Amino acid sequence: MRKKGILALAVMVAMVSSASLAQSVSTRQIGQAGLYQGAVGMAEAGGKLYVAVRNGSGTSLVEVDVNSGSAVDKGKIHNVKYLVGSDNVLFGLDPGDLMKQIEPAGMKASDIGPPGAWKNTIAIVSMNGNIYTIEDDGGMRAIYPSAGKREALGKFDKEDVGILFTCGGQICMIEKGGAFYTVDIGSGKRKRSGFTSKWKNTVDAAGVSSMIYAVEDNGDLYSADSGGGDRKKIGEGTLPNPEFLAGVQGRLFGLDTSGTLYEIMVR
Repeated sequence: MRKKGILALAVMVAMVSSASLAQSVSTRQIGQAGLYQGAVGMAEAGGKLYVAVRNGSGTSLVEVDVNSGSAVDKGKIHNVKYLVGSDNVLFGLDPGDLMKQIEPAGMKASDIGPPGAWKNTIAIVSMNGNIYTIEDDGGMRAIYPSAGKREALGKFDKEDVGILFTCGGQICMIEKGGAFYTVDIGSGKRKRSGFTSKWKNTVDAAGVSSMIYAVEDNGDLYSADSGGGDRKKIGEGTLPNPEFLAGVQGRLFGLDTSGTLYEIMVR
C-alpha cells in the first residue's frame, strides 16, 4: 500500500507540474509567417518594436504595430550587424564598423564617432540613451552620444563574452559558458548573480519589467526575477528555431529564423 501511495503521489505531482508548465506560456503570431525573413536585428525604442530586414536591395527598418500586427517599412538604413534601442532612438553598427544613431520618427541618421572606431566590437547594448560595447580584447566601453564622450570601463575575458541585454534597470550578461552576471555601468565591474543554474544554451534574452526571459536553442523558454532567485523553465519548444527576443511595453516578443514574429504571453 505504501508503494502504491508513493507511486500515486509521484504521478499526481508529475501531472500538476506538466499542467502548470503547459498553462504558463502561449504564443500569438504577429503578422504573416516569414514576413521578417532576413532579419538581422530587433529592438525596442520609444515603446515600439523595430526589425532590421536585409534583402537584395539593402536593409530596411520596419516598425511593427504589436497590437494589430501591421508593419510599416520606414525606409532604408545602413547594413547593420547589431541593432539596439533605448529611449526614442536606435543604434546600428554595420559590418564596415560605422555606428549610426537612428531616429525612427523622421528616419534621421547621424554618425557616432569616426568610421572604423567600432571595428573590434563583439557585443553591444543600449540603456538610457547611451551605448555600452565590449571589444575583442575584452574591454568594455561606454559611449554617451549627447555629450560626445567615450570612456573605458572594465575588462572581461573575451572568450567568455556572450549576450548583453538590459534587465531590471541594469546591464546583464550571459557568458558563453552559461554564467550570468550583472554589470555596474559606472565601473564596468561585473557581479555574479545568485542564479545557480547555467544559461549555456541561451540564444537570446530580454528583460521585461522586473523579469528576465531567455530562449534556448531548442526553443525552451526560461524566466527569472532580476532581483534574485533562480531561473525556471516555463515553456517547452515555445519558440522553435529562435533568433531574437525583445521586450516592448511590458510584453515579450520573439522572432524565429524563418522571419516569423510572435508575442510570447506568460501567465
